[in-house]
Amino acid sequence: EPSLCAGAVHSLCTGSSTHAPQLVQAPMEHDEPFLVPKPPAPPPGNGLRRRLLVTAGCLALVALGYALGRVAPPAVHAQAVASTPVPARYTLCRPDPRLLVWDEDAVALVHAAGGLPVYLKGWLNVPLVHEKTLLAPLLLASPQVAVRVAAYTDCAPKALSPLLTHCGGPGSGNDCLTIPQLLPDLNASLDNLAISQRGVLPPRWDRRPPTVPFKNADGSRVYAYPNITCYQPWATPIVDHVRAAYAHGRIDQRPLDALLSAYSQPGGEMLLVYNSTLVKPYSHLLAAAAAECRTRPEYRTLGGLALLPAPSPQPSAPPNSRPSSTPSPQPSSPSNAQPSSAHFPEPPSQTAKSQPSSNLHSSSSSPPSPGGYFPTPPKRDGVNPLNPLNPQLTIPSVFDSDLAGRMTMLDTASTTDLARDLNVLRIAIGAPTLSIWGTSYGTVVGGTYAAMFSQHLDALVLDGNVGIDDDIYRYGETLAKSYDDVWNGMTAACDATYFSASELWGDKADESREHGRDKMSLCAAAPYATEKFQTLMKRTQSAAQVLQLLKNALDFGVTETGIAPHGAIAMACIESLHARGDLNGPGCCAAVVEKMQMPAPEREWADKMAIIQTVRSLDVAGRVNPLQLSLFYAELGVRHPLGVQGATNIIYIASSPIVPRPTPPFGSTTVAPLIIGTLNDPATSFAAAQDMSSFFPQGKLLTWQGFLHGFRIVNSMPDPRDSALELANGGWGAYVCTQYLKKYLLTRALPRDGTACPINGPGASALALEVAVANAGRGLGQTCL
Repeated sequence: EPSLCAGAVHSLCTGSSTHAPQLVQAPMEHDEPFLVPKPPAPPPGNGLRRRLLVTAGCLALVALGYALGRVAPPAVHAQAVASTPVPARYTLCRPDPRLLVWDEDAVALVHAAGGLPVYLKGWLNVPLVHEKTLLAPLLLASPQVAVRVAAYTDCAPKALSPLLTHCGGPGSGNDCLTIPQLLPDLNASLDNLAISQRGVLPPRWDRRPPTVPFKNADGSRVYAYPNITCYQPWATPIVDHVRAAYAHGRIDQRPLDALLSAYSQPGGEMLLVYNSTLVKPYSHLLAAAAAECRTRPEYRTLGGLALLPAPSPQPSAPPNSRPSSTPSPQPSSPSNAQPSSAHFPEPPSQTAKSQPSSNLHSSSSSPPSPGGYFPTPPKRDGVNPLNPLNPQLTIPSVFDSDLAGRMTMLDTASTTDLARDLNVLRIAIGAPTLSIWGTSYGTVVGGTYAAMFSQHLDALVLDGNVGIDDDIYRYGETLAKSYDDVWNGMTAACDATYFSASELWGDKADESREHGRDKMSLCAAAPYATEKFQTLMKRTQSAAQVLQLLKNALDFGVTETGIAPHGAIAMACIESLHARGDLNGPGCCAAVVEKMQMPAPEREWADKMAIIQTVRSLDVAGRVNPLQLSLFYAELGVRHPLGVQGATNIIYIASSPIVPRPTPPFGSTTVAPLIIGTLNDPATSFAAAQDMSSFFPQGKLLTWQGFLHGFRIVNSMPDPRDSALELANGGWGAYVCTQYLKKYLLTRALPRDGTACPINGPGASALALEVAVANAGRGLGQTCL
């Protein structure tokens, strides 16, 4: 080839005098640098004669090529190049097919929808191991894996960067499309992207995807990254394994027996963190479950996943499945969604088509598909029900090398891997930059991407910020503070209703509280709800009950909906337990704590905590031994009697056998994020938002005084005639903050530091007994903790 000869002549003319090969840094795909050998320079001496001989040889080869017809003459060759169509820049709807393939033709879908935005779902092709230099000593190239992605777009050109939204977890799926759900008026200005993180169980709307369309360089099939599903620590095989290990190591088994006995008691799992004797065997169970998961063959090979038969005529319905075989997409609603806009309807044109693959269905007689799209009750044979294996189908992988040691696929599920996957997505759609809106753990995703790819990041919204600390002790303290922040805010407002009424009614305050409407306008547990909680914690019969109702109120009430009506009902139940010793008082509805049962075989596998433990154990560097853990929780329980319940997942991270791959230090001097902190967030503390703002000197901190995990989106100015619940959970302050958010997403304009959006309550409007009485119950539209 003439170009090769020209390159050879140029290297001879400009080469250095050294003989040794040199390493140079060459840009590789996905912005990953790699060291490649530089051709050695020619030996010194006879330079001119050597150059003349090489030039003559190259010219002779070119002439021979012309004579044989293998090289076109210069004029014809130029004409062929000029007539070859140059592909346009890749776009969201016409992505690079080597990296991203949508399940259906995006342009055709938009056309069928009359130009309206449509939902897209597809496969993203990413390296299993992004850091190619790590595999160079093994003389191996990383195989590819596929993850699911989604988009909401009208395929029209946009002036703004596409917005990737991540709803947290770890566990966010490709249904986290926030713009059409929460900010539909921005659909015309922003394309919305979402990704199913490595190892995450696919959401309901995407459990029957088509076959992965990609091939590896050697022609082998690219597989979907498998779901990370492991045994629960209470699973019988794990308990038996730990008991055998105790016997082998001559360890006293009485603490393990005490743990299993305590677990079977009402509220046992909640109470064990207050008993240092039980924390040690609990950490042993967690470590054994994680270690067993790492040895499973489905996480050591990419070619061993089962090829399943076609589905039976009447497949069994999996948990949470939709009745129809062609489910229409229903993106998940983040915790800050308004009840009236939980789901943005998909254009009807997309609900008619589905392309399920024959080997991606589940039936009552067959195991679930590769990647575990349909979990089914497992047989008691030790086989992971979500990742079945076919031992006759295997291909070499990076884990087959002896040099790989104990490395498994679980080691490639860190947040840094996710950030690199996002960068592949950006390249696939031809976008110079991405914008990211991360909520909860999504703030870790956004912060990691900002640290690694700041030059490719446009806007960044960090909402409900997770505490960032490699020190396991400080991390646990930060998590405990989130529960305390909410509880202290609720009790302060609760007590305030009592003293406001006293001031209002003067000498008749007591009488007014006993009779008439004023009693109904007070918080039921006033005054001094904290003292009543502490009293209940000292009573053996009521400790588990009060912990369960408060955990339900915070984890599933305040976290997902807001302070009303869960806060009022929780206070009514505390008053009922304190005054009556039962849950039958006015305004109280709570489930009675029942004895725990060891999980049945069909419930021994867990995907939620498995993915959380895997990802966060990779991200956080801190590890402590069982003795240190028991002392840690004993001290934390003294400082944070309720808050310790918010730090229980620390034991999952601290006891994990996974070797960390910590996230890079957060921060950028060029990225200017909007950082949103909610004062009363049960899952993440406001202090974490303040820490995050210190990492980004160009960013601004926007504060909302409300109660919720993440910021409340309110698109229209509240009306005084709105329900009391809507006003208490959002209000005009949340509406003002929503306008700041929209302005930033559209113009990148940030509010002033110190901007705080007020809340309408809580006070009597949210915690009043009348709110509890009106909403407590087990009927439709009612709430029971």
